Amino acid sequence: MLRYGLIAFVSLLFTSCSLLKFETEQVPLSNYEVNTRELLQRQGSLSILAFNDICDSIRNNTTSLELKEATLRLKLNFVSGMEATVYQNPPIYALIDTWIYVSQVSSYLSNDDMAKIIGKHSVYLRSEVTKVKEDFDAFAKRTLRITHYSRKKKFVDEYSSNHLITSIDLERDSPFSDYTEYEGIPDTSFVKTTGTLSQVMSDFSNRVKFNSNALPKKVKWESQIIAMSAGIDSVNIQATLDSIQIQIERFNKIVEESPEMFQEGLDRLVAETTPLLRNIDIQWANSLRTIHHERVALDSMILRERLAFDSMIQREREIAFVKVNEMAVDVTKEAIRSVKETISSILIYIILLFVVILVIPFTMGYYSGKWATHHKRKKQCKPKDIS
Repeated sequence: MLRYGLIAFVSLLFTSCSLLKFETEQVPLSNYEVNTRELLQRQGSLSILAFNDICDSIRNNTTSLELKEATLRLKLNFVSGMEATVYQNPPIYALIDTWIYVSQVSSYLSNDDMAKIIGKHSVYLRSEVTKVKEDFDAFAKRTLRITHYSRKKKFVDEYSSNHLITSIDLERDSPFSDYTEYEGIPDTSFVKTTGTLSQVMSDFSNRVKFNSNALPKKVKWESQIIAMSAGIDSVNIQATLDSIQIQIERFNKIVEESPEMFQEGLDRLVAETTPLLRNIDIQWANSLRTIHHERVALDSMILRERLAFDSMIQREREIAFVKVNEMAVDVTKEAIRSVKETISSILIYIILLFVVILVIPFTMGYYSGKWATHHKRKKQCKPKDIS
């Protein structure tokens, strides 16, 4: 009997183990949200490449230092702005905010103030920037659900037209409050989840990869802007050197034609070239001094960026570690609770089995024997007929 009970216990144990569920508090992003995030990051990179090509094309076809510096600032600020909008949560809001940003930049580069800086290139700039905006509009239409596209496009158009970018720094206000009000979503419940641990780490990895690729370019553009601000321009320097070369050739010609005028020509050469050389010397000294100060400031900026980046990595690592610990505790608690429930169910089944196998047959035998004994005595006590 004991063997049958053990067999029943083991069978129920293995059957119940298949019902254990290890649940955590993590709420995963839907497939639609994950795909939207991946597609948005890819489209953001394409928009940056297209925008940089536009600026490089203008920069390579002009000799204006102001215009060259403006194109470098546009590239630098556009990349920073795209980074700030693309890598946000939730993914749908990141798409809307990036869509607004591209529309705002397109409007700014198409206005009359920007046309004064760009000059003859304004038509080309407007055409190419409009194409970047149209490409992003098409991307949003493909990505957003049909039932949501028209409504969200209305918000993007209205917000972009009411909140224009007004400086080459491309500074803007976040549309967060306006968007939550438009959608009727309370701020406290706007971000419902950042996804599972694997989804969070995947997004973080993409952001680190983007920063790694963008940082060298930003430093290069910043250095070029600093050099231009300091007055270091290869065109001006080459023009000064050409002027000196002309004076030297004139001096050689005088010496060849009239050797007796050598001293007079030498004095004239010294008198004409000394201001030019002094000007170059002053220019280089000021430029080197400015570059030194700017390099110190740039080193300080890079150090701050590295510290901030290291702090962000450390913070994310601590958050991930806390999440893993919480998951382990929750899994352990859930496992213990499920085991307790399973053991309770098994004990109930054993008791029922004990009742069915032992108690019920014993009770039935007891009462059936008692009933048979009663009838037997009754039959024996019945008086016999005398005939």
